[in-house]
Amino acid sequence: MTNKEKNEPTLKLTNDVLFKSVYGSDTKESKFILKSLLNKILDREDDPIVSIEYKNPFSIDECVDEKESILDIKAETNKKELIDIEMQIVWNKDMPARLLYYHGGLLRESLQKGEDYDKMKQTITICIIDSEGFKETDRFLSNFFFMEKDEHFAFSDITKICCIELPKVNPDNRKPEELSQLEICLEYLRCADEKGSEYVNELIRRGGKDLEMAQEILRKATEEEILRERALAREKFLRDKLHMENRYKHGLEEGRAEGSAVGRAEENREIAAKLKNAGIPLDVIAENTGLSLEEVEKM
Repeated sequence: MTNKEKNEPTLKLTNDVLFKSVYGSDTKESKFILKSLLNKILDREDDPIVSIEYKNPFSIDECVDEKESILDIKAETNKKELIDIEMQIVWNKDMPARLLYYHGGLLRESLQKGEDYDKMKQTITICIIDSEGFKETDRFLSNFFFMEKDEHFAFSDITKICCIELPKVNPDNRKPEELSQLEICLEYLRCADEKGSEYVNELIRRGGKDLEMAQEILRKATEEEILRERALAREKFLRDKLHMENRYKHGLEEGRAEGSAVGRAEENREIAAKLKNAGIPLDVIAENTGLSLEEVEKM
């Protein structure tokens, strides 16, 4: 009996367990679709990635107990570039610092002990996020380099961080035929699940062989009981974590608001007391401090 027949919850490709199992398994199919996705994201039509090797191929065991782990895909291209790609459900304020930290680790990995610095490999980190992050732009793809502040020349071309915000890919709901090939692939990532939909099927038709292959791998992956169980557990963990973070943030905001209100009330009482001592009419004091006439009278 398949998961569809059991009417279990639908799992989406933005689930990082499924994303890595589809694009990061050490098979020729996963390598093909990852290579195609990377060439579109990195705009490598004129200098395409022709082959990749996984540095950390997907293993179901890696997501059993390590709920806090980063389920990224590390790959090395035929040109010896190191690429790290990950899927995130939500943006938070610590994301830029975390990306820098892990990208620093990728840079260190690119140079073997004892090698000269000119042997350092080009490193690229790609973070795909199923929420909006950068308020400064409406563009869905942001490429970051080390640049000189005023004249904007590169410090080095050896490193790059790409951030993709999926909700910005098609905010005005254009039809699939109006989207670029990169937009089609990213819309597929945002919308795809194991059951598909008319919209997803149209994206697949226009996306070609790599999206057809990705959908088939996704369908098969979600029929594996252990993998599905891990994906559901991961999704629950991340959603619960987000819920708790939002509750904590809301509690802090309420606390600040309450504290601010208490502070204003105390300040108004001090002002009212000074005005009363100065002989200002009580009704005028009440009107200008927000206190009741009875409160002012009792001072």
